[in-house]
Amino acid sequence: IVSPSGYKVEKGENHIVTEPFSDFENTLTYINLGGSDIGQGHIIDILPHNGDGQESTLRHNSDEPGNANTATNSVANAANFQSITPSAAGETFEYSTDPYASIDHRPCHPSNWPAGDTFGSGNATLDVICEEGLIDPATDVPTVSQAGSGATTWGPLPANVYDVKAVRITTPIFPAGDPQREILLEMNSAASIDGDLFCNNFGANSDIVTLDVISNDVCIPVVAGSIGDYVWFDTNQDGVQDASETPLEGIDSKLLDGSGNPIYYDPATGGIVDATDPNATPYVA
Repeated sequence: IVSPSGYKVEKGENHIVTEPFSDFENTLTYINLGGSDIGQGHIIDILPHNGDGQESTLRHNSDEPGNANTATNSVANAANFQSITPSAAGETFEYSTDPYASIDHRPCHPSNWPAGDTFGSGNATLDVICEEGLIDPATDVPTVSQAGSGATTWGPLPANVYDVKAVRITTPIFPAGDPQREILLEMNSAASIDGDLFCNNFGANSDIVTLDVISNDVCIPVVAGSIGDYVWFDTNQDGVQDASETPLEGIDSKLLDGSGNPIYYDPATGGIVDATDPNATPYVA
């Protein structure tokens, strides 16, 4: 038996690694595999964060072996939302500032729909996206009689974008034969440390999908460079400090950008800041 149509989701990373206090991007791709048009759908992406490592389908910002700080680093307990860019199809976005643990990334979970709404009760969007009904929390199976709980609040982008915990994307009708669609999600690694790992996936559904589908996991590790040791005169210019090559005294090391301008940091946080920041201090060693 060959299905006449298909729906595929993929998550990708635009950066192999990221640094502390640096932006990084995920690409959320959904594809019409052909055969028929795909109707309106939902995608839910919960931002990477600590504390949900026990979830069966979510492994966000999990601790890397040997890095005891990752899971307990209270400063960098999540990736900070920066922005989200729709594909040419023009997806629309809603945001949740609810606690991470209360959000379910399956679009047809009852928490993501208004209290009392069921399949066939008059919510046209629910009827299209969740045509098998909402998920019964007791059995984890879609049931037409299952009512929404309205437990998760979805709304416009909050004034402070750092409050965003998850994004719900409404995907428009997807005609057969159209190219794949890519949505760009930009986040910031905040006060993460070397060895931290930002991992997540997303959930999706549409009118041709019987059950919510989950994308692949994507993980982006945090790496932190350092400037250290000391300056010496490399007599034989081989890049190696030989025993006969002694260190030079009284030489400052300054960190500059590509244009030769000083790079500033905030001593309180260790993060790079603009020169106009009141705590801006040039890197000098």
